[in-house]
Amino acid sequence: MRLALRRRTPVPHRIDVSFEHETLQRCHTPVVAPGPDPTLSSAMKPSASLQDYVANPVGRYIHGSTYLVWHKSVRLRGLTFWGRPEPEHIASVIRSIDLDVDGEPPASLVDARRVTSIVPAAFDLLADYLRSHHDKLRHRVSAQALLRADGLIGVTVEGFYRIIGHPYPVEVFTDPYRALAWLGAAEHPNVIREVDGLIDEAGDAQSTVRAIRALLAKNPGKRLSLAEVAASLSMSSRSLQRRLRDANSSFLAERNDAQVDFAKYLMTDTNYDIKRVAFEAGFSSPSTFTALFRKVVGQSPTTWRCRISKGAFRQVAGPGR
Repeated sequence: MRLALRRRTPVPHRIDVSFEHETLQRCHTPVVAPGPDPTLSSAMKPSASLQDYVANPVGRYIHGSTYLVWHKSVRLRGLTFWGRPEPEHIASVIRSIDLDVDGEPPASLVDARRVTSIVPAAFDLLADYLRSHHDKLRHRVSAQALLRADGLIGVTVEGFYRIIGHPYPVEVFTDPYRALAWLGAAEHPNVIREVDGLIDEAGDAQSTVRAIRALLAKNPGKRLSLAEVAASLSMSSRSLQRRLRDANSSFLAERNDAQVDFAKYLMTDTNYDIKRVAFEAGFSSPSTFTALFRKVVGQSPTTWRCRISKGAFRQVAGPGR
């Protein structure tokens, strides 16, 4: 005998979060926005730095290699993760979202659908922040919709939210437009398209940065110019600079880092003196090398080399020898 199965209409996942002395029951009642928000139709602009974003977040965004933090308007902000967020990425995200709010707190859209791998230390860092700022967060976020992927990663992300708990209403969705509707921003689907476009741009920018770093690493000791690198990557100098700005970097910073990395290799694997290291790494003089190394690393080349050498000796000799 065949049984007729009735198809169930999918509903957003429900989260019940328990705290000591109280239980917050999350219901499916949509968050009601106080009225149309005309600022939602304006395109967000990139922030020049993390400090710039923190100082003036509304209408702006900032991203790293695995995240995008955006603040569409005074009523809606969001956070998107992709790939494999590392602890240092989470630390940057925390600094960008640790913002006091004047007036009514905004709704929040967190999109974890593109996460491909979980780093326990990274999520531990985020959990510590959420726990330690529990009381403050109730005044910073009015409600939060979490977008999760299907499969094990999605289940893990949702489980993380269940364990941590939040002092504001939370719902889990797989459909971004239903999430927006629950947050009271259904009339602004362009937000999803805009954020998707920003993520694509971030991916293009990061792929360009990786290509630049690979090219500089293949030419150690050569101070390649912006024009030379751009030509090697079949793009104009202006396009290369724009991609680097999108990745919160610059050609000078990338070239300086490449030179310092090569200098570290020389100081670790050769007996060259500092003058020879500076020359081989493409610096015009030892003083120029020392100044840049100190700026990037935080200590002089001699001090760094001594510390690394002592560390290597301890590993070879072993403790107590």
